[in-house]
Amino acid sequence: MGVRLVEGDDVSIVVGLDLGSQAALMLAVVALGDAVHSRRSLRAEMARQAAAAAEDHRREAALQVEAERLRIAREVHDTLGHTMSVVTLQSAVAEEALVDGASEHARAALAAIRSAGGSAMSELRATLGTLRRDPGAREPAPGIDQLRALVDGVSRSGLPVDLRVTGEVEGLPAVVGATVYRVVQEALTNALRHARATRVTVILRVAGSGLSLEVLDDGCGTPSGPPLGSGGQGLRGMSERVALLGGTVRIGDADTGGFRVYAHLPLPGSRA
Repeated sequence: MGVRLVEGDDVSIVVGLDLGSQAALMLAVVALGDAVHSRRSLRAEMARQAAAAAEDHRREAALQVEAERLRIAREVHDTLGHTMSVVTLQSAVAEEALVDGASEHARAALAAIRSAGGSAMSELRATLGTLRRDPGAREPAPGIDQLRALVDGVSRSGLPVDLRVTGEVEGLPAVVGATVYRVVQEALTNALRHARATRVTVILRVAGSGLSLEVLDDGCGTPSGPPLGSGGQGLRGMSERVALLGGTVRIGDADTGGFRVYAHLPLPGSRA
């Protein structure tokens, strides 16, 4: 600025230009600082969002693992629980038949045990294949088309079961059929173990947009002592299966005596 004054430049002009340069420099420094701060804030926000996304992914993965663990627990309980009930009952039948010299009855009981064991092994292989992430073809879950074989097996065990099906069951979603099968299986298992029943009736109705299932025995009703199903696991699993499809379950003593399991499942709206 001194040189320009010596050269005769107007003082106000020289001072104004100098102040303008300083102001411009200060504005540039401030703008640079803001830009650096903005970039830091952006990086911090991106890091926060990435951490939140990673935490959400971890939680979702944990929920999926827990859901799969519960599914496998239900499958193993239903399969082994029913099979062991049949084996226990039929082994007692075989023992009595051998004592009485009724070899035919003993052979029939042993055949029922062999059949139940074979079915259980097939279902356990499918479950273990899931645990191993086996890429091979998995056996389909049992459905409504296998209810007849299920109730016939229980009838051969010494507890007559009457199966009644009304309505159109063809074309129902596989998950609905599997849920119906498992509910009936668990209800029959409880009847074998606890009810002291002489007969069980299974009624399946499909009408409009809903499916209803009723399993009724003529036994002693709600038993005293430990909850039904190992520690209540069977009934809890039954309720969980139905709830996953938006359905409801009612379990308890029947008005006519005995024990009653009633489930209602909504069906796809296209069936309404």
